[in-house]
Amino acid sequence: MGWVDVCIAGAADVGITPYSLAAFGNLRALSRRNDAPQHALRPFDRDRDGMVLGEGGSLFILERAEHARGRSQSPYAELAGVGMTSDAYHLVTPSPDPTQAIAALRQGLAAAEVNPEDVDYVNAHATGTPVGDAIEAKILQRCSECIVRRFRSVPRKA
Repeated sequence: MGWVDVCIAGAADVGITPYSLAAFGNLRALSRRNDAPQHALRPFDRDRDGMVLGEGGSLFILERAEHARGRSQSPYAELAGVGMTSDAYHLVTPSPDPTQAIAALRQGLAAAEVNPEDVDYVNAHATGTPVGDAIEAKILQRCSECIVRRFRSVPRKA
């Protein structure tokens, strides 16, 4: 938006509590693969059975490219476009109407001035829940058949 040359942006999620585990467990949203935790989270897999809660944080230094170059630094990545909408549907269940999510993706593409076929990678929300995966797949497919084809064409690692 042109407000600053450099900023720090970050967030943390520390949400694993007895209450959150009980709530997601009661919703049947948690994976039950307790005997094989390394295989528990399986988004978009036909054998998925839910999500795995985690905690984490991240911090970024965001800087105008010309400002970084002025310090003889090369940018690592570019934030080329952002899209935001809200359907205010439900706290944990995605709306069955993907209109708002599709609009956000299209806004981001337009802001970045790129076409869907220019997209090499999609970082999906991918909770591994049947309802979440189905809606997210519908959103990606409706936004661009090209994105879905590229996503499916990535070879799986053994």
